[in-house]
Amino acid sequence: MDVIRRKLQRIRVKANRRKMSAMVVDTNQRNDTQIVNDLMHYSINNAEVSIQDQQFYECAVKSLIRRLRRSQEKGIVENLIRSVKHADQDTACVKIPRSLDGRMQVMQKKTIPHVIFYQIWRDKTVKSYHELQAIVTCRHAYDMSQTGGEICVNPFHYERRVRPQLNGIHQLVDRQSQDTCYSFDDSNQNMVYDNQATALPASNFQQTALVLHQGQMQYSNEGETSTNNGQAWLTVAYWEREIRLGEKFFGWQPDVFISGGYNPNTENGSKFCLGAIANPSRDDKTSSVRCHIGQGIKISGGPNCQVVYLDNLSDHAVFIQSQNWNIRAGQHKNKIIKVPSRGRAEVFNTSDFYERLFAAKIHGYNAVADLAHHCTMRLSFVKGWGVGYKVQEITSTPCWVELTLQHSLAWIDDFLKGLDPPGKKPSSFT
Repeated sequence: MDVIRRKLQRIRVKANRRKMSAMVVDTNQRNDTQIVNDLMHYSINNAEVSIQDQQFYECAVKSLIRRLRRSQEKGIVENLIRSVKHADQDTACVKIPRSLDGRMQVMQKKTIPHVIFYQIWRDKTVKSYHELQAIVTCRHAYDMSQTGGEICVNPFHYERRVRPQLNGIHQLVDRQSQDTCYSFDDSNQNMVYDNQATALPASNFQQTALVLHQGQMQYSNEGETSTNNGQAWLTVAYWEREIRLGEKFFGWQPDVFISGGYNPNTENGSKFCLGAIANPSRDDKTSSVRCHIGQGIKISGGPNCQVVYLDNLSDHAVFIQSQNWNIRAGQHKNKIIKVPSRGRAEVFNTSDFYERLFAAKIHGYNAVADLAHHCTMRLSFVKGWGVGYKVQEITSTPCWVELTLQHSLAWIDDFLKGLDPPGKKPSSFT
């Protein structure tokens, strides 16, 4: 009898545990539903959003909460709530795993994670990720993450970019056909070598104008060269590990020098001296690396160039990640290339970029917007990162710079005007 009683008792204990577990799950589901409702209360222009968009936004927020629960990071849901309710930039990153293509699926549609949540809680007029840039304190920004990493979707860790002007490009407009010709200066092409000594052939492209005509790429030998008209073609942001320091530098001249010098004068847009940038919390390793920057690097191009070149003028190697260069070389797009002391490399090819831009247009809005990654390059001094190095992220290197080709971003923006943004097409739930 005692044996039977013990068996019955164990059965009752197990049944009670299952019941309690089911109650906990049900309670969590009810709590998450309330959280979603509370967060949607803070969405922008809630009364002006269509029922279709409202359903899509609510589904996106539900999906986000589920992902955050699965991460099991302590306090992450509460951090999101605090960020949204108080519009608080000082909250921590709200991280979700990055998918292979950098997008998340909501109601059978692919969307860029941080963009959709920025639209919900900040500005619904944002249409693509290249319109957004992360704040300095964001350690897991979308454009810094790699496959297998994590993306910050905290809507208050991003700000809207100031759209660059197209004034730096000479536009020849035929008022009858409305064709636009973008013309380029002469340039001498060289062979480029990566750290595996693989030759990358460069094309002859002299005094050529690229004609944009009804989505077709044409070449003309009658183009004229143009001037910069005072617009920055290159911007440079300086970082020490995950902290951005100093003001963003605007490069106006065809040759832009980035050195370890101390001259604070950057008014002519040709020289950015990193030595003058202070950091009270700088560690000894970073100080040592900065001492070896020396003459630094030269970025040669300008708004009308066919090719952007990197010249390493220092006594130590530099390491650069350029998707445009990598794809042209048949490498993985996120590969980091070592450029030795006194070495020269072609890091961006405009004609290749245009070809990809036209090809992407066929595949729609997101395909064009994805090319924004080609317009930004990251370069570290002395210390490398990635495969074969001690650190895997550039934010773990002592000092590095982010180089952005502003006019290429503007061309992407121009192409996007003629395309339907995601979320505006009929779908299965309309």
